[in-house]
Order: sequence, then C-alpha cells, then structure tokens
Amino acid sequence: MPQRYPHNFRKSRFHLRETAALEERKEQPKTDWGRLNSAILAYQRAMDARQDLDIRSICLGAIAEIYYVVGRLDEVAKLYEEIVKLDYELFDHGDDFTRAGPVNHLDLLASVYEKLGRTQEAISAYQRIIDWEWESDESLDASLEMASLLKKTGDRVKAMEIYQKWLSWINKNEKRIPRNGANYLRGRVYLGMERYSESIASFKKAAARKLPDSIAENQYLYELYLIVGDQKAATEQRAIIHRFYEEWARPIRTGKVIKIN
Repeated sequence: MPQRYPHNFRKSRFHLRETAALEERKEQPKTDWGRLNSAILAYQRAMDARQDLDIRSICLGAIAEIYYVVGRLDEVAKLYEEIVKLDYELFDHGDDFTRAGPVNHLDLLASVYEKLGRTQEAISAYQRIIDWEWESDESLDASLEMASLLKKTGDRVKAMEIYQKWLSWINKNEKRIPRNGANYLRGRVYLGMERYSESIASFKKAAARKLPDSIAENQYLYELYLIVGDQKAATEQRAIIHRFYEEWARPIRTGKVIKIN
C-alpha cells in the first residue's frame, strides 16, 4: 500500500528531483561539446574496464544526463531503455538491494517518452511500473500519469477505470493509510477525474491535518481554485504557500544553521 506522501506538486516522482537538476544545468553557460564527449568516452572506458551490471548502469545513467543537457532526448531514451533491462537483470541476480527493481528508471524513461511525444511508449512504461508492484506510491503516481495520457489520447473510458480502481482501493483501505493520507490521495484521484468540488473537499480535509513540512495540499488547492474560478480562495492558498517557503528559506537567508537532533 502507499506509504509515503511526498510534498512535490503534481508528482511524487523521484525523477522530478533529477529532472529539475538537469533543467538547472541547462540554464548554465554552455559547456564545450568536446569536454562533454571526453566525459562520455571516460564513462565508456569505465564500462569496458568493469563488466559489473551495476557499474554499467551507473555509467549509462551519467551519459544519459549529458545527452539530456544538450537536448539529445532520443539518445537519452535509448540509454534508459538499456538501463531498465539491466535493472531487471540486477533484481533477478539478487543484486538490487533497493528492492525497487526497474521502477525508478522506468519512471525516468516514461518522462523522456512524454517529452518526445511518444505517448504510447510512455503509457507502456507506466504500466510496467504498475505491474511491478501495484500497491505502492510509485504505482499510484504511474497510474495517475497514465490515466492523464489516456485522456489526452481520447481514451477517457480507460482513464476513468483507472481512477475508479484507485478510488475504490483508497476507500476500502482508508484506515491502513498512514497520517490521514486517504484524503490527500482521494483529492488527487478526484482531480484526475475532474470532480473538482470533491477534490477540493478532500484536499481541505487533508490540509487540516497535514504535517508541518507539507505544502502539497495547498498547492493542489491553489490549482483547483483557479480551475473553478474562485480567485479569492486561490489568493488565500497562494499566500499560505508563499509564507511556507518564506519560513523555510529564512534560516538560509539569515545564515542560521539548522540543527538536526
């Protein structure tokens, strides 16, 4: 069952952190392609020197990041396709200590497919995540992403079936979901189903009992209020979001060290 309720807006996906880092690099001054090519060759030599599957996966991932920075997304997709195959092998050999198998890289691959407009391949990648472990955070996120793509391609019936399946699961397992997370999950599903009033109600309940370091509920509410045209409520949510980030940024601005016990 889903155990973690991330604070990222829209997606909980681990690839958002990596993608954001790569997007930041694209804003930096352009790096000489010769140096990038030298880095690629160095990773290739490392793979030649060590035949370990995990080393190959790490090196291919590093090369994929380089290609992403320079916009060669077709190359990125090919590399992640190979990495996913390695993930399955590592898991089968008992060398995958994360127990996540191919999930992380399938998620990255699906994201790249989306950027390339290869919608059906993105849907297939999300389906493979769902097939790996249905009752998980990653599976829920993949399901919502897949349903969104299905709606875009005109297959609303299949999309609604996915949403309804998760809604039924949430309602059935509400007491098992930690930290009153059922309302948060319900809000996300209702949003995908375009049942906006029910989504707002769910996120309001979730926001009332959220953790101090969570702002996702308010971000969703902000988006929803904009959708339904309630500008006053949207402005209120925007103020909450602004205060949250101001509060968390204050120690950094003042030079204070945050101590962790």
